Amino acid sequence: PVIGDVDLKETSFKDLSRKKVLKYFEDIENLFLKLKGKDEQDNEIILLKIAFLHLKGRYLIREGEYTEGIKNIEEMTERALSIKSYKYALKGYKQKIYYGIQTHSIKLMENCIEKGLEIATEHDINEEIAIFLRLKGIYKTMLQEYFEAEELFKESIRVLGRLDKGEGKYSLNIAACYNYIGEIRRHNMEFSEALKYYDVAMGICEKKNLLRGLTIFNTNAGQAAFEKGDYVRAKQYLKRAISIYKVIGTLWGRSTAEGFLALVKCKEGKYKSA
Repeated sequence: PVIGDVDLKETSFKDLSRKKVLKYFEDIENLFLKLKGKDEQDNEIILLKIAFLHLKGRYLIREGEYTEGIKNIEEMTERALSIKSYKYALKGYKQKIYYGIQTHSIKLMENCIEKGLEIATEHDINEEIAIFLRLKGIYKTMLQEYFEAEELFKESIRVLGRLDKGEGKYSLNIAACYNYIGEIRRHNMEFSEALKYYDVAMGICEKKNLLRGLTIFNTNAGQAAFEKGDYVRAKQYLKRAISIYKVIGTLWGRSTAEGFLALVKCKEGKYKSA
């Protein structure tokens, strides 16, 4: 997953077995087969098919079935573009970018980012412009083009700040950008500067009670403090991260927090508890 891009309203399958999910998909596909022929003319049916392909593609990718998952996402994106449903086309490009981040498929990321930015800019969809700027920042970070990456994150923050108007709708997206700038500073061994950016990201999350962001930002800050040699501060960040992980039950990044906390304990000579 990429920080800031989880829609909490979207369907979650976490409480369903894989067998049940695949059975639901099969039942829905059978319904579409009964409508075959009609879906070429009826935009409402095409939109339902697009939404289904998006849902199925995301699930399969999360399950590690990348080839089949991407196949669904590509079909969804093509169908969306054919009826000028730019909202879903952009969702498709973003999903392929997330896949590119996971698999380090740089060329795929570049292609989808440029197409997404082109559509978002052409149709003046400012929220999507900000998201694609941030994704381009991640892409540039992966290329170790840190100056360009930081400028993209800052531009994303500016666009989202104008849209947000103090409502907090884009808080996690903004916090994520500050976190990524912190990551750039950490990669460049500017640990004190990195911690400042992580603290800003955490401050935004605390203000809006966004626990999900606090886990990964505290983990990153703990790693930066450890690499700086400030083991007391590292321990504070990491213990806080793990306590929040326990509350929200997510695993993403938790092993990193636990690993660095174990290293801190080793530095303290507490080898048994490590």
